[in-house]
Amino acid sequence: LAATDLTIASASLDNTGGTIAAINGALQVDTQGKALRNDGGKLQAAGAVRLRTGDLSGQGGLTAGQDIDIKAGTINHDGATLVAGGALNLQSGAVSNRGGLIQSNGNVSIDTQGRSLVNSNSGNAGGIIAGAALQLTAGSIDNRAGFIASHGDLTLSATGDLDNRAQAGVAGNIASNGNASIAAATVLNQGGAIQVKGNAGISAGLLDNRAGGLATGGKLILNAGTIDNRVQGSIAGTIDASDILLAGGSIENQGGAVRSANDATLSVTSLANQGGTVSAAQKLDITAASIDNNGGSLVGDKAVTVSTASNHLGGTIASANDVTLNIKGDYENTGLLSAQKNLAINAGNLVNTGTLTSGQTLTANATNLHNAGEISSKAVNLNVTGTLTNAATGLIDGIDTTISARTTNNTGRIYGDVLAISGNTINNSGTGTIAARD
Repeated sequence: LAATDLTIASASLDNTGGTIAAINGALQVDTQGKALRNDGGKLQAAGAVRLRTGDLSGQGGLTAGQDIDIKAGTINHDGATLVAGGALNLQSGAVSNRGGLIQSNGNVSIDTQGRSLVNSNSGNAGGIIAGAALQLTAGSIDNRAGFIASHGDLTLSATGDLDNRAQAGVAGNIASNGNASIAAATVLNQGGAIQVKGNAGISAGLLDNRAGGLATGGKLILNAGTIDNRVQGSIAGTIDASDILLAGGSIENQGGAVRSANDATLSVTSLANQGGTVSAAQKLDITAASIDNNGGSLVGDKAVTVSTASNHLGGTIASANDVTLNIKGDYENTGLLSAQKNLAINAGNLVNTGTLTSGQTLTANATNLHNAGEISSKAVNLNVTGTLTNAATGLIDGIDTTISARTTNNTGRIYGDVLAISGNTINNSGTGTIAARD
């Protein structure tokens, strides 16, 4: 014990069950690169603590009223406690903090020099907690059933895996009251929770969010080779943000939910949304080479724009305002495509066995159009360079209905208060009905 500052320089230090304290001052320990053991021991200072050591181990306690600065080799901190009244700076080799607590009232910076950082099994009682900003840099970060939290901005960087999965029924939890930046080769969040009050940027080769939760109060920018947000068991993967920008390779959202309180933009190679939901309270813009929306829903309250080469979307595509569908190639609609205002479809060959409907104007531009379902709006404009076929089960209905096609074949029903059909040939046979109500 020292009444003021305490400085220890030794070849190695064993504080098993002991107490080393600077009661009113700072504590400095330098073991000249040798080990420091603190099993059941206490290292304390009213001021700052500065450690220079080789391997650091022990299920003891390290507390400082001010900053803590540590440079060490491998750190075994399982079940131990490290608390700084000020900032915490830790540079080391591998760090193990299973069931332990690393906490600071100020900024926290931990750099394992490319080695592993294990923070598992802490629950919310332990973990790594920063009163201000938190920066973790490691080869891999294991936070299974662990807790990583910052009251300021959060930066997590791993050259390998960031593992935030649930374990034994306890979720991994990553939380920030500020903004967050996460970069890893793989982000594993099955059954875990990532919560950010501000904006978040995530970059990964794979984000596995099956049965997990990813939520931001601000904008989410997510760039990944694969985003796996599928339902697992009875629990859906969820991604929620004020604004969403998803970019990269594939999105697997079968049974999952991607929800934006404002705009959502998806620019990916493929979107698998069978039984899933992608929604925006404002505008939803999706660009993908392939989209499978069977049993799913793509919804934007202000507008929906979908650009794809997929010929079979299925499911529901809807907006309280406008919907624009740009298909590079042929398109078959077996579901519901709905806009309360305007609906525009641009495609090669268009086949409709579902419902195409809008509240104001519906415009379809196609090479050929085959309708065995329903096409309806106040104003219906069908522009077909080849043949329009309205099968026996087909209904084309509008207040103003305009059809332009080289050939129109009708065995179904074509209605309009005002009806105009132009082209070279009109064939109305069998049960076909073409009728103007005015």
